[in-house]
Amino acid sequence: NLPSIIQVPVGLTLTLVLMIPAFLGFYACSLTPFLAHDNPQIGIVECVKKSIAIMKGNKLRLMWLDLTLLGWYLLILLGGTIAFLLTRYGFAAMILGYLIYIGVYIAVMCHVSPYWTTSRAHFYNHLMDDKNIVQDILDDPEDPDEEDLDRILNNK
Repeated sequence: NLPSIIQVPVGLTLTLVLMIPAFLGFYACSLTPFLAHDNPQIGIVECVKKSIAIMKGNKLRLMWLDLTLLGWYLLILLGGTIAFLLTRYGFAAMILGYLIYIGVYIAVMCHVSPYWTTSRAHFYNHLMDDKNIVQDILDDPEDPDEEDLDRILNNK
């Protein structure tokens, strides 16, 4: 039927178009918890603004860091797939499948969650290494100097 033929491509296109700004916003604000911890005297809105300013030019680097964990998340998905497939073979197989899924999920997340948090903390510390550049951006998040941003991007 014609409406569903049009709905699927339009729906997929809108989903993809709206996901891009969501990912950009997620990565732009990703340093907010670290900035709030290091600067408890400033408010959360100011931390978000400073995170956005610092992450200009660094969002892709952080995304690549997150993609290093993709294999672990796919392992969780595989455990869920096994659990789903075993539901067809009776109650005992279903329970076994869900136990496999829960076991894989707990084992993987006990490894991935601390690694993810620590890798982001190291990313934040790496950006904060050159205090002069970052401090200039933090002092005036609306107008970072091009020279400062270039030095951050080139790790000079």
